[in-house]
Amino acid sequence: MAHKDIYRYFREDYVGHSKANAYLLALLSHYVYKERPPGSGAFEARFKSLFQDLSDTDPFVVQTFTESLPFPYDTEVAILANSRVVLVVFRGTEGITAVKDWLTNAQHLMLDAPDDWGNVKVHKGFYNALSAVYQSVRNEVRSCRTKNQKVFLTGHSLGGALAMLCAYRFQKVGGVPVAGVYVFGAPRVGDLGFANAYNNLLKDKTFRWVKNLDFASKLPDHAPPPLPTTRYHHIGILNFIKANGNIEMDHLDVETVGIPSINDHSMPNYCITMYSRLSKDKRQSDSNPAYLVRGDVPATGLFG
Repeated sequence: MAHKDIYRYFREDYVGHSKANAYLLALLSHYVYKERPPGSGAFEARFKSLFQDLSDTDPFVVQTFTESLPFPYDTEVAILANSRVVLVVFRGTEGITAVKDWLTNAQHLMLDAPDDWGNVKVHKGFYNALSAVYQSVRNEVRSCRTKNQKVFLTGHSLGGALAMLCAYRFQKVGGVPVAGVYVFGAPRVGDLGFANAYNNLLKDKTFRWVKNLDFASKLPDHAPPPLPTTRYHHIGILNFIKANGNIEMDHLDVETVGIPSINDHSMPNYCITMYSRLSKDKRQSDSNPAYLVRGDVPATGLFG
């Protein structure tokens, strides 16, 4: 029988990649899109209701932030906190036109990050989009950590890019320790200097899921002029979903050959893959087994 309170099985102290955490954060990255939470009424109310139900014994307090910027930019983020964890999820963009709008107009040029970030360059649009909400998000996260709860960040597509950029800013200059970053179909964020600086801080805590020819993961390719020092570089540990569905964890970060795919970018497909990796063990009690299994997941709309 499906267990409604699935977030009790979030493994905040687990070192390395957690299958349970990957699934639970994928759900957040899926339902943070406005049209997806079940029910009727305003998005915020539906989103809060869903994730409070799914964390019933230790319900999340949910706060959302939105900042509208000139087209095609806006930034929307939700923070979910209970006595054990603080989860930060950035809303992404799925449509190929919208993603390309983000990545191909003048804002795709790199800018020099603030001096206290180190000698790094990052995507101008991502930097501006994060900066619009960063202080509000940082203040909320810090106020939520009354018990030094672990902080995890997640997002899909452009939301994944903002999650990684925010994680770096938290860890490097924000006074917020980051326990984990799980992103899905995320584009590149910065130059080689940023990649090296990020990986020195957070590589072993950052898990970047990419399905086969997901088009967003191939963008942006580089910022003019096309010199090695100004090209964009991926960060974190790549977990790669092959065309046949097989998965290679900690995959060599090389460019896949083929026509970039819109379908491979689908967040529901990432959710299905994360669900398929959960254990098939049968639950005997709330604590046996102590981790999330497939049978825990409600069937209605949650990929069970």
